[in-house]
Amino acid sequence: MSTGSHPLMKSHEVAEALRLAHATIRSWSAHGGGPIKPVKIGSRVFWNREDVERLLAGGAQ
Repeated sequence: MSTGSHPLMKSHEVAEALRLAHATIRSWSAHGGGPIKPVKIGSRVFWNREDVERLLAGGAQ
């Protein structure tokens, strides 16, 4: 995964980075239960880049 400078990632970026279906990321956002938690700003959903990178390195929050 290329490290970007923005601390938040969009759901499609997370799905690509984790090699998961976009529907899986949407489910984590809507129903919880995923290894990382979303950051909701208004009606938009983002993900903390550090959490995604930690998950890729083999850990969760």
